[in-house]
Amino acid sequence: VHRGAAYGGLGSLKDAFNDFRLAADLDPRSKEAWTGICQTRRLRKEFSAAAKDCTRALEIDPNFAPAYLQRGLAFLRMREPGRAISEINNASQLGLRRAEGLLGQSYAHAMVKQYKEAHKVYLAAMLLDSGARSFQTNFGAPRGDMDDYFTALADLDALISADGAD
Repeated sequence: VHRGAAYGGLGSLKDAFNDFRLAADLDPRSKEAWTGICQTRRLRKEFSAAAKDCTRALEIDPNFAPAYLQRGLAFLRMREPGRAISEINNASQLGLRRAEGLLGQSYAHAMVKQYKEAHKVYLAAMLLDSGARSFQTNFGAPRGDMDDYFTALADLDALISADGAD
């Protein structure tokens, strides 16, 4: 599991996936291995498979916050904002509060036109890490990419401008 996380931090998703898969084969009850598989698949844009792997981790331990966060981010990429909000909220309630996750939750609120809640969650993310710009949680340090919060919001410009009076 740790070597898989190290490979993920180096950006070698194939090696990370292989190590997490090996860890899950050695210990099928390893919630960390299944969550690592989930995160790797999410980063490889295999969102449906990622959600299933996180579900497997949560079947092992229903209180494992990292699996909720990863599954929530997979749901966000699958354009299921309601499920993303719920999952990221579950992770937060279990004690895992990451600025990147809260940015994802803020984006999901904006997708369903809950602008006041989106703003509130965005401010909470900035209190955690004022430098956070992406709702992508990688294995290493967060870095800006195509999931930059403000770039992603530009995809919602038509929706938001139609609700300009809010």
